Amino acid sequence: MPVYSGVIFSKAEFDKEISRVVIEGHTSSDGDDKTNLQLSLLRSASVYKYIFYDMNFPTKAPLSQKILAAGRGEIESDNKHDNPGDRKVVFRFQFRSDELKKDIAKTSL
Repeated sequence: MPVYSGVIFSKAEFDKEISRVVIEGHTSSDGDDKTNLQLSLLRSASVYKYIFYDMNFPTKAPLSQKILAAGRGEIESDNKHDNPGDRKVVFRFQFRSDELKKDIAKTSL
């Protein structure tokens, strides 16, 4: 995350274009929906805690304004069997240009 954060804040146009960095927690299909959603939230919160409490890097403060921890539960998991590879954390970058495209599509309908 320090490398990504360094790139995001290295140029004003990068900072402006990247609206959000999402830490997504995921689970396998093993277990019930409610438990998996809670587990995925805890997974993403744990990564957030590690980044902001255990790591030290110069762009931590501005990154804290863009970052969001979210749980996805088993939404993207293999429903046919319990796949340990589905238990993961993924970083997603949201770009303002993507948001603008959605707004344009809504207004043109």
